[in-house]
Amino acid sequence: MIKGIGRDANPIDGDRIVLEVGIRDGKVVRIAPEGIIVGVMEQVGGVTRAVEFETGAEARSSGHETFGGCETARRAALALYPLARDLPIDQALAVGVRDLIAATGEVQPENERCVLTVIGAFRIALINVHVAALAEASVEVKRLRVK
Repeated sequence: MIKGIGRDANPIDGDRIVLEVGIRDGKVVRIAPEGIIVGVMEQVGGVTRAVEFETGAEARSSGHETFGGCETARRAALALYPLARDLPIDQALAVGVRDLIAATGEVQPENERCVLTVIGAFRIALINVHVAALAEASVEVKRLRVK
C-alpha cells in the first residue's frame, strides 16, 4: 500500500484538516483523518493569540467557542471513506463538494467551505500518493539499471 498525506486549511474558521490516504492496486483502500484542528482566537492580557484543539468538543470543554465548521469538517472527513472506497485514483479525484455533502447529510450553506477543506486535503493526499508512486518507480528503475 502506498500512503499519502494531505493537508488543507480553512482560513475563515481556522480549521486545518490532515488526512492519510492509502492506495493499493490503483484504488483507494484507506482514508484516515489524522487530525482535525480547530483554530480559535483568544485574548490574553490584551494580546490575541491562536489556540489549537484537536476537536470542537475539546475546545468547548475548556470553555472556548468553536467556529461553525469544526463539526461539519469532522462529519465530512468521516463520510469521505465510504464515498471513495475502492475508487481508482482518477475517479477519487473527481469526488466533489456536492458528492461529499450528499454523503455527509445536512450541511448549512455557511459550512460548505468546511467540506471543501476536507476535499482539498483528500485531493492533496491523492497527489502525494501519485508522487510517492513515481518516486518508488524511479528507484526501481535505477536498481534495475545497476544490475
